[in-house]
Amino acid sequence: ERRATAPLERLLAVFDVLGEWCGMAGFRGCPFINAAAEYGEPESPIRQACAEHNRIFYTYMRDLAAAAGVAEAEELARQLVSLFQGAIVIAYVNGEADAAKLAGNAARILLENKLAQPAAEPAAAASG
Repeated sequence: ERRATAPLERLLAVFDVLGEWCGMAGFRGCPFINAAAEYGEPESPIRQACAEHNRIFYTYMRDLAAAAGVAEAEELARQLVSLFQGAIVIAYVNGEADAAKLAGNAARILLENKLAQPAAEPAAAASG
């Protein structure tokens, strides 16, 4: 949040910060992803805490997308979180230092696409 003030800029800034984090010495991936893999039972309190962390991040991204004027903020947030988490895994497992940059580029394309789409008409208005 210190890197950008506008919601749209913040959505993209998370990928810049991710790139810095993934490039740090000793980077071992996301502790929440790693813990969820170790505690695979859905009822595990550790797995539930990991899922809650994901929900919090998703909500943050969804709220930023809505504030940026994206009509389908929930869908975009799911897409951005998928890119974000995928970049973490690729950076760690494959050692690809540019995974966050690639994910950020894809996020920018998704955002531009969503912002260029006209708002969907309500179903009742479209049918009548």
